[in-house]
Amino acid sequence: MARITKAIAEEVAAKMVAKKIEKQNNLRDSIVQVLYDFYMDDLPNGMRAMYKKHKKYFNVTSFVSFSPEYDLTRHNRFALRFDGDKRKSNRTNYLDIPGDGMIKNLTKKEQKELLEMMDAYDSFKKQNIELREDLERALYGLRTYKRVEENLPEAVEFLPSPTSTALAINLQDIKNRL
Repeated sequence: MARITKAIAEEVAAKMVAKKIEKQNNLRDSIVQVLYDFYMDDLPNGMRAMYKKHKKYFNVTSFVSFSPEYDLTRHNRFALRFDGDKRKSNRTNYLDIPGDGMIKNLTKKEQKELLEMMDAYDSFKKQNIELREDLERALYGLRTYKRVEENLPEAVEFLPSPTSTALAINLQDIKNRL
């Protein structure tokens, strides 16, 4: 009977919520894209046109970090930083204007859109964390592969192959010598 360890429970729970985490990352990326679009809207038309026509002459990055360094509900602005490639990504290459980043004041409409997206992202992220923690506790509480099969069959495909817990000592030989 194979046992569920805490490490196995954590690993299986992470695998079970992987698709939801991917959706969460896509939601985050859509927020960054909206912010980047706000940023691009502030660039002079000539610079945007030149970037679209001659991208190879501009610095680009595949990762943009969003820093709500200001409370959006009070200060109505945000900061973007272009940090280079922080993770493997085949996503959009963002135009990287030299400097430490940029700060943009938002219109009320932009502020409302952004706050709604951020609230949805925060809520989804919180739900995913709670789901993963609940799965970890449930798997660890079930203790054995057999009980997981009976009570949470959705997790079976994510369980690692059970290892033998049989003793490697030849007990028959020892008994014969008694």
